[in-house]
Amino acid sequence: MGNNTPSGKLAGNPPHRPGSKVSVVCAPARVPSPHDIARERVVVVLAASALSFCACQSPPPVSYAWDVSPILEQKCVPCHTPPDGEGYRLSGLDMSGEGRIHPLVGTTRQTNPLSDPETEILELWVDQGARNN
Repeated sequence: MGNNTPSGKLAGNPPHRPGSKVSVVCAPARVPSPHDIARERVVVVLAASALSFCACQSPPPVSYAWDVSPILEQKCVPCHTPPDGEGYRLSGLDMSGEGRIHPLVGTTRQTNPLSDPETEILELWVDQGARNN
């Protein structure tokens, strides 16, 4: 039959002779002690604390050199560079160096708009103090 298991032997049980009596001894159920219950409660509290700590962490700091500068170089500088940049001519904002937008300019025309993730990076950078890091 292809089964090499000797008669009377079940997987995980020791073999016994045919006709012999097999006795099975079951250990009584263990009742948890007050110490066990207290330990389980501490584990649950620590796990919940760790999860809440992870959820409350602030976002990692935004790096000007790694995160912000590439966005500005790709999306802003080409248009806001004197003398011919359209953004420079319309707003007076010179992004080839430190510049400020003219106070009378209220809207911008975006020929190369920022994506939502790029906008979020710039906003987070400003919220974190616009550090030159």
